[in-house]
Amino acid sequence: MQRKPHPPLIRILISFFFTLAVTAIMVIPIYQNGSSEQKGIGEVSSEDIHAPYTLTYISDILTENAKDIAVAGVEQVFYPVDPSIARQQIERLQTILNYINLVRNDNFASTDQKVQDVLVVPEIIFTNDEIVILLSLPTADWQLLQQESVIVLEQVMRNTIREGTTQDAISQVPRLISFKLNEDLASLVTKLVTPLIAANSLYNEEATESAFQTARDNVPDVTTTYVAGQTIVNSGEVISPLVWEALSSYSLLQTSDTTRDIIAAVLVSLVSSISLLAFLNALEDTQVNTTLGYFLVLAFFLVYLIIARITIPGHTVLPYFFPLAGFGLVLSGIYSVNIALVSTVIVSILAAYNLPIDLELTVFYMITTFVGLYSIGNGRRISSFLSAGFFIGIAGTGLIVGYRLPNPSSDWIGIITLIFAAFFNGIASGSLALLLRLFFGRALGIITPLELLDLSRPDHPLLQELMRIAPGTYQHSLQVANLAEQAAEAIGADALLTRVGALFHDIGKMATPHYFIENQIPGQDNPHDQISPLNSSKVIQNHVVEGVELAKEFHLPKQIQNFILEHHGTTITRYQYVKAVQEAGYPSQVAKEEFQYPGPAPMSRETAIVMMADGCEARFRAELPQDEDSLRDLIKSQFEHARKAEQLRFTHLSLIDIEIIQDTFVRTLKNMQHLRIKYPKLEETTGAASE
Repeated sequence: MQRKPHPPLIRILISFFFTLAVTAIMVIPIYQNGSSEQKGIGEVSSEDIHAPYTLTYISDILTENAKDIAVAGVEQVFYPVDPSIARQQIERLQTILNYINLVRNDNFASTDQKVQDVLVVPEIIFTNDEIVILLSLPTADWQLLQQESVIVLEQVMRNTIREGTTQDAISQVPRLISFKLNEDLASLVTKLVTPLIAANSLYNEEATESAFQTARDNVPDVTTTYVAGQTIVNSGEVISPLVWEALSSYSLLQTSDTTRDIIAAVLVSLVSSISLLAFLNALEDTQVNTTLGYFLVLAFFLVYLIIARITIPGHTVLPYFFPLAGFGLVLSGIYSVNIALVSTVIVSILAAYNLPIDLELTVFYMITTFVGLYSIGNGRRISSFLSAGFFIGIAGTGLIVGYRLPNPSSDWIGIITLIFAAFFNGIASGSLALLLRLFFGRALGIITPLELLDLSRPDHPLLQELMRIAPGTYQHSLQVANLAEQAAEAIGADALLTRVGALFHDIGKMATPHYFIENQIPGQDNPHDQISPLNSSKVIQNHVVEGVELAKEFHLPKQIQNFILEHHGTTITRYQYVKAVQEAGYPSQVAKEEFQYPGPAPMSRETAIVMMADGCEARFRAELPQDEDSLRDLIKSQFEHARKAEQLRFTHLSLIDIEIIQDTFVRTLKNMQHLRIKYPKLEETTGAASE
């Protein structure tokens, strides 16, 4: 496995300053304002604390303990005995006995085979020797054993057997067996009956919970009284939950050391920032391989974190207005969902760190972002961003109600206000994602799905001009686009980018449309016949150069220009080259590179698919294969030619991908070759129709 190269110096510097910036964002407010973190439960008190005055208050802890004790004294509730369970178990026993009887009467099976047949029964717990004894019992003993087994099971199942007490019922089996049976038969009866004993009085969870709740409700509030001067906690003692409750009631909670708060913030900042940097640098793909791409994702992270740490602390409603989900939606569209997920988790932790409701806010930010990422899909339509915002609001509402409703101090007006904030959050996140995706895409040279959809519209000026000047080329491009799009979708490539690239790949033919056969009118002279093979080749090659110039003039993205440059790769114009060799007499007298397209060879799966679709579609129209085998051979030969010409070596197409593409081409081209009914001519007659 090839090791990933070390990051360049500029990338290391960006990482260092990013870590420094995150730490500063988290530490500076603590340093300026001082720490407000209260001494927590489990910490050691640094001084003696006495009650400043006499106070009686309701102790939630003692009240809860009293309720737990009351609940512990409530017995579990069970449903009445269900007779159907006993009948079911007895029927099962009879079924087993009938089956064993069949095995006993099987004269064609060996003893070992009979033993194996009996062991198939899941309830059988006999040893092999016991099964042999069971199978060899005299008929009278066997009949007695069957009768006794049914009787014993019936007697046991008549009693109340609750869940968890089955073993007690099993222990009664030996004393219920008739003394008429010898010890061996009694043992066999016990082993037959024991596995079939089941609880017939099932646990009633709902009634039990109701009884528990009633017991809890009947417990009165427990109060605690401290007399003025009474010691609440001594120096060196650990602060227990009861002590914490007392200190809270007296508003005597100690504040912790600012230095400790700063150290904690530094540690959280370092772990978070280093984790994000390690993840980004570990990526093996091209999502953040450029310095600009790496810098922008970190800068965007810092901007969002700064705004969050400025606006969120000290507010109740504003944190829920903050559109943090928009951060993840932007990154998912520009980079990837994985980068969005990891970055969202880290920025959510840092944004809510050290706040009174830090856990609730962290969960709120993460879950709403995850819901938004799932609901936005590929983000190809504005409606996708609107629906993502709506679902963010729904998810936020659920979290707010879920966290706030159990709190007795929560009021419905406050909850409704937070719900409104959650929906505003969703709308703002969707809107920001829509705007910032376009900004980041242009800054990084990344084309977004919305831009691709706009380019694919038939009313695009360049496509309109192509349709008017070179209608044959336009139709050819449509066919190639359909062919390539389906192949790209089949192998998991970017189908929309492939389609748009195919639509524009031949726009350079507009410079000399009549030199390309799809635009020539049947019966007219071919202009290539009037010029030399070399000049003919130059005219054809030139449609790549002209296409790139047109693409730049109409400001087509670099990704689309790549399709124009790479759809012929570095192949040659074979017809003109062969003709030149024939005229020269010797191949050595013809410079092959003069007949070669400028290239480069396809550098991506998408451009490679368009190259193959272009060649296959052209040969399909020229050769018109009559059956599927001929069509498949045509496509395979086109791929083989590209492989030998080393046109697919940089595309990362696997052999499986190529096979899937070929199959897709076959299906698509076969459907394009549909036949129409040839209607018979109707001969005109002058007379009346004959009877």
